[in-house]
Amino acid sequence: MKDVLLNCLTESEQLVWSGQPNPRRTGAAFLVHALFGLACAALPLLGSMRGDTPFVIALPFVAFGMLFMFLPIIMSCRAARTVLAITTTRVVVLRQRAGGHALRSVTFPNIAALETHRHPDGSGDLSIRHREPNENDYESGFWESMLGIPDVGRAEAEIRRHLSGAGR
Repeated sequence: MKDVLLNCLTESEQLVWSGQPNPRRTGAAFLVHALFGLACAALPLLGSMRGDTPFVIALPFVAFGMLFMFLPIIMSCRAARTVLAITTTRVVVLRQRAGGHALRSVTFPNIAALETHRHPDGSGDLSIRHREPNENDYESGFWESMLGIPDVGRAEAEIRRHLSGAGR
């Protein structure tokens, strides 16, 4: 995947930092969702078994709950196929998909805010708020979170260094 990432860079861009999210840490972040899914699946199913709720009505809740129950596994697998990178001009998220690769990026001038949450092992989570394109109100941007980043302190320092160079 690093070769694909390097091919996506422009001629004036250089790779400053790259890392892969920790799949185990990413999956653990979604364990609460799994418990919620268990409740969503079990309660309507129990109600239909007792005769309180028709099974046809309980079925969508069970399907929804099952999706949430498997969310930690889904997100762990997704993290294993993801590379995060910081270049001299932008922050890049490259994800391997069945049909190829998906690349998302945000340039440094379009970053409105940056937040990190550090874990004791040095890894952590990074949240970036984008500025809306063609908008004067930069407070209305959306957040993108990246979980389980190894050495999140270095990643944050590199982004902040480039943000200060971008006139921020």
